Amino acid sequence: MPRRDLELLRRYLSVLAVNTAGIAAEATLWSTAGINAKTAQAYQALFQRMFVLDLVPAWFSNRIKRLVKAPKRYLVDPALVTAVLGLGRDALSCTAPTCWAAATVTASDARHLTWLRDQTGDAFAAGIVLHTGPHVFPISDRIVAAPVSTLWS
Repeated sequence: MPRRDLELLRRYLSVLAVNTAGIAAEATLWSTAGINAKTAQAYQALFQRMFVLDLVPAWFSNRIKRLVKAPKRYLVDPALVTAVLGLGRDALSCTAPTCWAAATVTASDARHLTWLRDQTGDAFAAGIVLHTGPHVFPISDRIVAAPVSTLWS
């Protein structure tokens, strides 16, 4: 079994945590972590075998030409993401009214959903922007803002 450099492994995991569910080029990920492509592929395979990382195949259609054909990478446990990024419990469980104000969602926060809705027409059923506030409210036609807690309630 090849030896693993724990510091490089940790840096690559941190880069994956920051970019979880994002669309980042492979070269961007491994160069940000300070590793080469071969090492990145080995670490990615290791994380997949450990069920820490999941690659979701790309989806695309001819209707929207800008969609990326590369898979998205997800660290499968949000608690792992918060631990790797050093986010404390307070950052995730803010319930004070000042946090609600910080969670105000605007139309500019949904600009990508608006673009997608406009490109796909009637095929777009609804878009949801998740936030940490307590209420669901409309942003624009077929786009709403909802508390992240609605995912499990």
